[in-house]
Amino acid sequence: MFKRITSVSLASLILAGILVSCGESATSAPAATSDAPETVLAAEAETTDDGLLKDNLPQMDFGGRDFRFVSYETVNCNGIHVANEQNGEIVNDTTYEVNRRVEERFNVNLVEILDGNLSLGGLKNSILAGDDACEVDLPNTQSTFQFVQNNLVYNYDKLTYIDLDQPYWDKSLNEAASINNKLYFAMGGFDLSHLDYTHLLVFSKNVVENYQLGDIYSVVRDGKWTIDVMNEYMSKVTNLADFKKHVDGETYGLVSTSKQVLADFWEGFGLYSISKDENDLPYLSMDNERFANAIEKVFNVLWDNQNWYYYSGDENVVPDMPNLLESDRVLFGDTTFHYIKTLRTIEANFGIIPYPKWDEHQDAYHSRAEGGIRLPIVPITVTDTDFVSVIMEAISCENQNHLIPAYFEVGLKGKIARDTESEEMLNIVYDTRAYDMGDTIWLEQIRDGKFNGMFKSNKRDLASVVAKIEKSMEKKLAEAIEIFSQTN
Repeated sequence: MFKRITSVSLASLILAGILVSCGESATSAPAATSDAPETVLAAEAETTDDGLLKDNLPQMDFGGRDFRFVSYETVNCNGIHVANEQNGEIVNDTTYEVNRRVEERFNVNLVEILDGNLSLGGLKNSILAGDDACEVDLPNTQSTFQFVQNNLVYNYDKLTYIDLDQPYWDKSLNEAASINNKLYFAMGGFDLSHLDYTHLLVFSKNVVENYQLGDIYSVVRDGKWTIDVMNEYMSKVTNLADFKKHVDGETYGLVSTSKQVLADFWEGFGLYSISKDENDLPYLSMDNERFANAIEKVFNVLWDNQNWYYYSGDENVVPDMPNLLESDRVLFGDTTFHYIKTLRTIEANFGIIPYPKWDEHQDAYHSRAEGGIRLPIVPITVTDTDFVSVIMEAISCENQNHLIPAYFEVGLKGKIARDTESEEMLNIVYDTRAYDMGDTIWLEQIRDGKFNGMFKSNKRDLASVVAKIEKSMEKKLAEAIEIFSQTN
């Protein structure tokens, strides 16, 4: 039978051409090192003779059983995991091929149920009623916690055949997303969305040339790509009487929606709205000088210097960005691995770079993976966890070996990147992805709940914003710590 396969995400290394793994100067700056955890590389994995990763699963025959995904489609990422037929599109066709290999290897049928209401919350009632609705659900980051909170999903430690130390599971992102060293969902080769939601910058090569800004790639490569350098470049191309009025012929510094701006930069600086202590327990980490200076710096660069293309819509990216690039009216644009595909057909000559550091002393670039990521959870109504964990592990490995290279090497590098330097920059962005719980699990309370409106309306009182959410968020974090301490 034809169904749909899990999208994948990369793991952390490029091996033999296959991805495996997979402000203002007057204020004091954030410390040279960031709050971001070090990139965690998995131990050297076992591979086949042709260099592909090996999952080490036993030979098993599941007698033609259905393996059911519950997922949903959205404009912000690829929510499809099972390809029913080939259509000439590289990711779809590779998904189709991976589906068939897993089905044949274990004698299973991969079935996908596309139902947003069910995936994002309706399944909760189904599980409570004891219904056997699916093997895996893939809700977004914002919706996942309700399932954990009500003890409705398995701890991954209980899924016998899933090995999170394998390079097709993303060790760095999963360590950032755990609480009390427990995971009830995991990112990696099973789903593409944590790639789709990764942010990066595009820049107009024509604008760079017209204003003689030099070689931006070399600046990035030398570790000198900072917020101050970005501000310098933008200030050379903008001369706006009122940046909130979009006038034909004007050139803008940065095109980005208001809800994305602050999180893109604070995570780029290696900072987090919610950090974790030595016991892997989350706490609010915005009420400090480093975070305050970072927020004020972004306001200074984009509001005070009128470098922002003012846009207050709720979309994830500014819809008019392709036109602005084609007309040489913008220097930088915020996009994601998913949305950058919309630039495939434009004639504008653009490059790709990561978000800037705070300063040259910062240890590395950091590239934000925002909320919306699909997090695979296994309902407690599943009685055969061996079956589920075997198929999940097999799909993750297959996707890492085949779907990720199709997505990244062919889909992004081959069809989107306009030069070899952009291919190098895509590697940097991938290798430096960051995950902030205040921009994912609790994005409705923190990023969208407060920082979107804060930046949109030019309200800079961070202390006031933190004070308004501190009590409610500390309660939510305390509840989360208690839940992750009690559940198995």
